[in-house]
Amino acid sequence: MRKGGVFMNRLNGILPKWFLSVITVATVFLIPLAILLVNEWLVRDMLNMPVTEWIASFDKRFLLNYVIYLALFGVLYILPRKLYYTMSFLMTLVLLVFGIANRFKLELRSAPVTLDDFRLFREVTGFEFPVEINLGVLTAGVIFSVIVFALLLYMLPKKREWWGVKFIVCVASVLFFFVLWTDRPFSPAQYAGLQKTLWKLEVGMKNNGMLANFVVLAKESEVKPPKGYSEQAIEQVVKRYPVADSTSNNKPNVIYIMSESFIDPYTFGDQHFQKDPVPNFRKYSDESIHGTMYSSEFGGGTANVEFEALTGFSMQFMRPDYVPYQLFLHQPIPALPSLFTQEGYEATAIHGYFAWFYQRNAVYKNLGFHQYISGEFMDLEKPNTPGGAFPTDKHMTDAILETLKYTSSPDFIHAVSTEAHMPYGRQQESEFVKSDALTDEVRPYLNDYVDKVHEADRELGRLLEALESQEEETIVVFWGDHLPSFPNGNELYGPLGTDLAEDWNGDYQDFLTMHSVPYFVWSSKGSEPKQQNISPNFLPAIITELTGIEGNAITAIGQTVMEEGNERIPFAQWPDQEQPQTLAMEDLQLIQHDWLHGERYMEELVGEVAIQEDFHLGLYDSLEIIESTVTETNYEWVLQGAPKYTKVVVNGEPTESFGWQRLEPGLSKFTVPLDQLSKGDQIQFIVYNSRGGELMKSKTVELEK
Repeated sequence: MRKGGVFMNRLNGILPKWFLSVITVATVFLIPLAILLVNEWLVRDMLNMPVTEWIASFDKRFLLNYVIYLALFGVLYILPRKLYYTMSFLMTLVLLVFGIANRFKLELRSAPVTLDDFRLFREVTGFEFPVEINLGVLTAGVIFSVIVFALLLYMLPKKREWWGVKFIVCVASVLFFFVLWTDRPFSPAQYAGLQKTLWKLEVGMKNNGMLANFVVLAKESEVKPPKGYSEQAIEQVVKRYPVADSTSNNKPNVIYIMSESFIDPYTFGDQHFQKDPVPNFRKYSDESIHGTMYSSEFGGGTANVEFEALTGFSMQFMRPDYVPYQLFLHQPIPALPSLFTQEGYEATAIHGYFAWFYQRNAVYKNLGFHQYISGEFMDLEKPNTPGGAFPTDKHMTDAILETLKYTSSPDFIHAVSTEAHMPYGRQQESEFVKSDALTDEVRPYLNDYVDKVHEADRELGRLLEALESQEEETIVVFWGDHLPSFPNGNELYGPLGTDLAEDWNGDYQDFLTMHSVPYFVWSSKGSEPKQQNISPNFLPAIITELTGIEGNAITAIGQTVMEEGNERIPFAQWPDQEQPQTLAMEDLQLIQHDWLHGERYMEELVGEVAIQEDFHLGLYDSLEIIESTVTETNYEWVLQGAPKYTKVVVNGEPTESFGWQRLEPGLSKFTVPLDQLSKGDQIQFIVYNSRGGELMKSKTVELEK
């Protein structure tokens, strides 16, 4: 003990005083730069832009990120030297963990970490890391680093502190953060050219850099409460809109179909057509509740229209560039799926693209769905690729019909079609558009769009014909999310083209035209035709009334707004042309703020929103190996719940040398040639997303022969 104590005493302060200057320079300037480069390297192979390319292309954004890192350490510089070194060491670990967390979230959701993720630390599954972490190695590494750092501190000599310099650095860092957050007296974000890519958060990280983009999103998350927001105000709103008990006896299936960019092609002028491209839409619409739906979006923004239709909330209470799925839906909120599940329904979401798109794999759970059938769990003709063509609606229809057959409970299904999604190319001919219609610059784009909408209409007809043949009643709500966006949109929509609208940003009537899409509510058992114009957020009120299920304060307000004769929540962009908000609309805004941005007083009044803890991707909750056999040439496995592009993983490595065959809905056969495997190999079946994250996997089996 005495020898050890003597040895340690000799180490105390053994390092030369100039070494303090080296460490100080490193912590002030070099370590922030190193952490910046490491964190950007961690995420940039997911973003397809190397660090060097980012620095060369966006040098001002790189510089701003570096200054942010410098300021984080600069704030600590006021501390006594050894405490400053200690806090800098901890800051380094925190920032590296932040970088790793961003990479993990990119893998699973294709989105960076936002401020709201920190508010959800109590939810262990908040990040849903898609990779396995070797906790033993990680713990050992941290312990080793702490020991080395502690020993280094012990060996440092004493030296006079330069408190004046430390004070200046700290104050300068604090002032920088003030300027960065307030944009006063100038805007560093504007100087660096930071982008607000709220539609695609990963693009913002790619171009802005990790830390600067986090600041952009943090500033965007601030939402001021509407006038009069308080706990007492929320209590009064709840009292004003009592919710009727459930009167549902027949419990019909309910299917939402939000059809990408769908409008009636005759909107462009029926004189341009030689044949009706959408006969099924026209037939079923005419025999249903139908009319105009006033979309909050034009040319894009599908997720925002979907948000309104599922929740009953309105985009008119938000900034037009907000995307709730990306920014605000990090906790359970009341929505139509949860209302149906409380009535014993099975709630299924269907979308043929990636599960991470608009973070739907996280959002759908918070809306109350049981499962989400994404493109990774469909037997597509070819796997989805970022930037590639969207899947055809055939797969959406197949998924709907398979879900209805597989589930034993009544179904609420929300399906998003994708076939008519842009881009629209120059297609020279169409069997529907007259060959001399419009100009040669406009007609080819219209040809392509109309043919895509026709295919969507064909699938709509196939689905509704199948539903008509079934004994159980099904209600279908079909609508387009927004008008299509064309490469030459001004010309196609304007006087030189279809003359639909000339100035849809500056003219009120043109704006309404460009935000009007069709919808209908159809029953397989027949319904009385009725014309009614609505906005998407009225749909939950309409559906709860039609089915008799118990609604909530939001649907009660929606019903009140419609009974008052309103077709929509007034468009916020046109306060002088639109009617002022009614009391019911103001009450809806209060509740919306409370659930999304406020104190969630509603939880105390009506209880927490129930979500499905066993929420999963795919129709089936697991990949299960049903049977395994060996033939003269192949190993064969029959699996339940394994889609076409499930990977056969051998000893931890995916193999491409296998065959796939669909046996029946839910059952598939995978084959691997005998010469590709050996006795004792570990075999597993895994569904990956486009980032390499594991979405679902089977148990591991060992080849016995």
